[in-house]
Amino acid sequence: MNLGNERWPDRAPRATLGVMITAKDLLGQALGLPEQERTALANALLNSLEGPNAYDGLSPEEFRAEMIRRADDAIANPDEGEDWHAVRREIAGD
Repeated sequence: MNLGNERWPDRAPRATLGVMITAKDLLGQALGLPEQERTALANALLNSLEGPNAYDGLSPEEFRAEMIRRADDAIANPDEGEDWHAVRREIAGD
């Protein structure tokens, strides 16, 4: 399953197939996909929200250094940032 930008360009016009499906129904169908397809779908959806990748152009060593810097910052400042459970509720619209 290829869900890259070449098949699903940003801001593609919405199309209907004559059947309306709710986000909840779509989620149920997506959860029924094999793990590899769910991963590809999740990545495509996240990429559609993030815009340009902030890590494009970084070498593997630079990317690793950035991830270590972020981890060190999170460890040094545990009270900063957002609680993951709160973020998940916000994303889900609860």
